[in-house]
This record gives sequence, structure tokens and C-alpha cells, in this order.
Amino acid sequence: MDSILIENIRIVDNPESNLEPSKAGYICLENGLISNISMEANHAPKSLKQSVKVNIDGEGGVVLPGIHNAHVHTEQVLMEGIGDGLNLSEWLSGGIRHLTNSMTGDDMFFATLCAFARYVSEGVTSIAIHQKNCVNSALCDAVIAAAKTLGIRIFLFRGWRDQGTSGEQAECAIKDIERIRKVYENNVDVKVGLAIPSHWNCSPPGLRTISDAVNNLKIPIQIHVSETADELKQCRNDYEMTPIFKMDKFNLITNNTELIHCTCLTEEDIDLIAMRDASVIHCPGSNFSLRCGIAPVRQLINKGVNVSLGTDGAAGWRSSSMLMEAVYASIASRMLAQEKNPVLVTEATQLAWTTRARHIWSPNGKMNLFVGSPGDVTLFKKMESAFRHTIGGKVFSAASFPQVKTVICQGKLVMNDGLFTGLDINDLADNLTSVRKKLMKELERE
Repeated sequence: MDSILIENIRIVDNPESNLEPSKAGYICLENGLISNISMEANHAPKSLKQSVKVNIDGEGGVVLPGIHNAHVHTEQVLMEGIGDGLNLSEWLSGGIRHLTNSMTGDDMFFATLCAFARYVSEGVTSIAIHQKNCVNSALCDAVIAAAKTLGIRIFLFRGWRDQGTSGEQAECAIKDIERIRKVYENNVDVKVGLAIPSHWNCSPPGLRTISDAVNNLKIPIQIHVSETADELKQCRNDYEMTPIFKMDKFNLITNNTELIHCTCLTEEDIDLIAMRDASVIHCPGSNFSLRCGIAPVRQLINKGVNVSLGTDGAAGWRSSSMLMEAVYASIASRMLAQEKNPVLVTEATQLAWTTRARHIWSPNGKMNLFVGSPGDVTLFKKMESAFRHTIGGKVFSAASFPQVKTVICQGKLVMNDGLFTGLDINDLADNLTSVRKKLMKELERE
């Protein structure tokens, strides 16, 4: 494993609470962990320099913990541009659902590898994948293979529904999750949970079975919920309650639950989410594009709810950038009438480091940099114009973002000076072109 020293940098060691960088710093990583860190000196002692294999001059850039993208659909990188301008239901029925169900393991591998490379180039070191179609177990295996090829950490949420397209018995999904856990139980870079992409395609008996299994296995669950006004209306007609209360009826709103989107919440929903200590994943770019609405982030935060950011899928604008997603989150908060104190860009940016799922890799449950913490760091290039335009000297602003220079995950170089280690971008591009052509032919036949 690489031993890496980054010198001549500024450090943000705890972005959840403060994005103000130190005035100097260096950081050393060995055996997958941070072994030495200073926020007072730009250069390490000579003995430390001589002991490492890789020495990187940060050139005055800023080092932060690697960003976590809390919700993505990696297969949709092949579907960008399809159905642009449609609302969610039109977009899904306009080819996205069919293409997703048509993908093979190889298709998924190349799409996911491309998506991961994009995220890494924006400073991400860990990703939560909401895998919709999993009847073919090769699709989950392909996602894991792509993560291992690039060298990043993933939280794979294996999808389930028992009605509609690609439906399966709850027991089949549970068995596959147990298989994945057994194969990767000793891997620090792969964790698994369960995903419910569409709760309206899940039978009450199936939801009860899933709830029992999730709680017995103590695995996290992601649920697409309260995303549209139509969903809210339908749920009230069918169950005489909101989607949040429906999920709670099946004991699926817990401190191990991540609720995705939540653009149509009532005051009672927010109180329940807070009481159950569940988390919300905010995907404003996708919500804007598909005209789903706006999540009440300020209200959720004020109630003590853990809120994180995700870029979602092909519908999201510039869907690989978590920093841009933070800008969308701030814009969305300003547009919502009930947000009396809107979420500003700096606070929204901090949401990229607040997800609980990411904390499973940290010994103290925090995404910060200290001796013994996971060796997941991102080095942003020095960019004087960005620093000048920030409020209070913070690293990021709505005006401009510094570029990513280096990404290290598990103490290994994943990208340096914009070049990926162990990944042939030209070869990947050729494979993606071939897969995209095949899927477009499939769409024409549909």
C-alpha cells in the first residue's frame, strides 16, 4: 500500500462544522490511514519525507476529507439527455425504466465505472448506489467490480419491489443481500443495504417481510418517498395517510433509514422523521429537472434531522458535482416560501460531509481528518479567485469552485493531477460508446 505525503497545503479537518482552512499544513497517509497531520507547518520533517514512497506538492491547495455522494443511480450515465424536459412519471415511462431493465452485467460495469470516474474527478471518495433492478444478481456484482477497479468505497443499496416491472419475492432480495454480505464481509470498502425504489410497487406482506429482515440484519435502507404530489395523493387515497406514515406503519422509518427526495412533506411528516431519527437525502438538481418540488431542508435541519446531498441520476443537472448540488440546494431553499432562514451555500456545502452511511468507515463517527482516521482525502487546487470571492474566507462559494488535483481513497492514489491510476479512459470511452449504441437500438424497438 502506498505511503503518501502531501505538503504545502491548507487543511479543513472538520468540514461538518467549519470550512475555514488552516494557514499551513501537511498530511501523511500509511497503511490506509492518516498517520501524521500538521496544520501549522507547510513541510514535514526530513525523516518523514524520506520514509514515504510518494511525495506530493500541494502547491498551496486545500485538503479536505473525501466527499460522500449519498444517492446515485450509476447506470443512468448512459441515459443522459433522454426525455429532457419531462416530469418524473413521463421520464421513467419514456425509456429510462425499459433501458434499466435491458442492461447486462457488462453494460452495468462500464456505465458504473464511468459514473465513478466522474464523481472522483469532483472530489468524491465514497458513494451510495441505489440499485433499482437487481433481479439479475450480475448487476450488483458489476457495481462492486467497478468500485474495486477504481479503488473507491461504496455503499450498495440493493433494490427490491414485488410488483410491476422486475418484481421479485422479498425472500429473494434478502437472500441476495446475505450473499453479497458474505462475499464481502471482510472488505472495508464495500457495505450493503436495501433499497425501495418505488414503495407503491411493494405489497403489504412484502413490506412486512422486508422490514423484519432489515431490522434483524441491522442494515440501512434507502427509500424513494414523498417525491411528487401525485405520490402523496395516491397514498392518501389508498392508505388514508402520507407516504412517510405508510412507511412508518411497516416499521421502516428508523435511525437506519435514509429517505430520498422528500419534496412533499407535511409538518407531521417532518416531526415523525425527527422522532424516528431517520435521515433525508436531498437531490435538488434532479428535483428541479423533473419538476418534483423542493425538500424543506431548513425545517428538517431545525428539527434535528440529518440531511445529506446526492446527485441522483441522469435527470440531475451536471449530475457528477456535489459542490454544484450544494448550490442547487441553497437556491432551492431560497425558493421555498416557508424557509424563513434559507440554507446558504456554505451550509449546503457542508451537507456533503454529513451522511451517516459514510460514517461507518470512521472510528469516531465523524468525517474529519485526524491520526488514525480513514485515508480518504481530496486535494483541491489553489485558486485565488475562488478564495477572494468566498464569504469569511471559506473554501467554497457560489461564484467559483477550485478544481480537484488529487484524490486518495483507503490510502491509495486514485487520481493525481487529473489522471486516474489503473484506468484507461480511452478504452472506457470506447466501451461506453458501444454500450450506448446498443441501448439506443433497444429504445427504438421499445
